[in-house]
Amino acid sequence: MNEKIEAVLFDFDGTLLNTLPGWMKVIDNKLREIEGSASLIKPLPNTYQDIMRTLAAELMSIKDYGVSHNEALSFVDSVIVGSISEIEKADLHHGMRKLLAEINKKKVKAGIVSSTKTETIVNSLRRLKIDTNFLSVVGRDRVTKTKPDPEPVELCLAELKVAPSKAIMIGDHESDIIAANRAGVKSILFYPEIHEAFYDSQSIESIEAILVKSIEEIIKFLK
Repeated sequence: MNEKIEAVLFDFDGTLLNTLPGWMKVIDNKLREIEGSASLIKPLPNTYQDIMRTLAAELMSIKDYGVSHNEALSFVDSVIVGSISEIEKADLHHGMRKLLAEINKKKVKAGIVSSTKTETIVNSLRRLKIDTNFLSVVGRDRVTKTKPDPEPVELCLAELKVAPSKAIMIGDHESDIIAANRAGVKSILFYPEIHEAFYDSQSIESIEAILVKSIEEIIKFLK
């Protein structure tokens, strides 16, 4: 790209770390419990994202599925708790170390904007020995409003001392892109093949962002 980029902001869960397989494993385990205890009137949605939304009663009435309100809340809470343990052992996406090296080589600053707790993020960065790559880490506990609100993006930019027009955000979810756009930051939507089971491709492709399916594409784009 022609414009000089001074900072790259990363989402953490699903973008920097390859955590979605862990999420899917946790959801599958909890689904077996739900299906064993609830009289499902009709099948749950096909994608993991829609299953989570349904059981959280965000998009449709869970009573249509024969799942009680308490069962749905318990399911979502259990998945969140289980996902934390998966994050604590998750690895980087293939090629991510190369991307971080390229960013460092170009003397571009890097930050993290996430809805995960800051302590959890920092512990993972240290475990993976990449904590020195990031000059700002903004978790959900450091802001009053999380993504898709622009507040965490704006805080990260302030700490990096970079203007929105000189930054780019890489995320794997619509909330990442909306937060970046609202903050005036360019955005890249990371949608590798492994995410296709979690996110519906049609909803992903409707998001207004630069769509990439590999880390190599991101490296080429930043050159």
